[in-house]
Amino acid sequence: MMDAIKDMLYKFKDKTLNFVSIHKTEILVLSMIPLGIFSIQIFTSNQQEQQDIAYNTVNQTQFFGCSDKENDIQFFFGLNKSLRDIENGTYSPTSVIRMRESKEGSGEPYIIEAPTMVRTDFLFIWTNIPRWGYNDKMDRPKLKLNRLTGNIHYLRKGSVLSCGLMNDDCLKWAGGYDVAECKEISKNKFNANFELLMEAYEGERKF
Repeated sequence: MMDAIKDMLYKFKDKTLNFVSIHKTEILVLSMIPLGIFSIQIFTSNQQEQQDIAYNTVNQTQFFGCSDKENDIQFFFGLNKSLRDIENGTYSPTSVIRMRESKEGSGEPYIIEAPTMVRTDFLFIWTNIPRWGYNDKMDRPKLKLNRLTGNIHYLRKGSVLSCGLMNDDCLKWAGGYDVAECKEISKNKFNANFELLMEAYEGERKF
């Protein structure tokens, strides 16, 4: 019985070695395919990781002060030039000084981090919350930074922020944008302007 089992094992070994000897090229190629796929996945993942690091660690913030003297309007913002999503053209959020409305005195200043989207001629700065998601046709950002002139276009007070999904004529009468000229300022000046606005707000209030 044991001899028969040994004979079977030896025959199986011989057939296996013979098969490997005949088909060694095919076996080598087939064994290299998973290794190649695994190597490509590692390379692609590493490349994507390096790309993400490159886009997310660029922290070149430019600060601007903008004014429309005719309408007595001022804007201050800090534009972080790093791209969050190169395919969708999403910038890192823009720091914008906003004012809460006051009926009797100076408005209260505060800083928001506004989502920022790249468009052909503008950067859309969403200081408002769009109803339909960042939809170019139906939603309108309160601020649009002109990429050609460097000026800020701000939505006129009372203008429509968002149109209905079925209303194609809405934007024809929804109201337009006015323009404020912008100049680059330092981060210290940006912070100083915020402090001045805060002092004016707090100085008027007894409590």
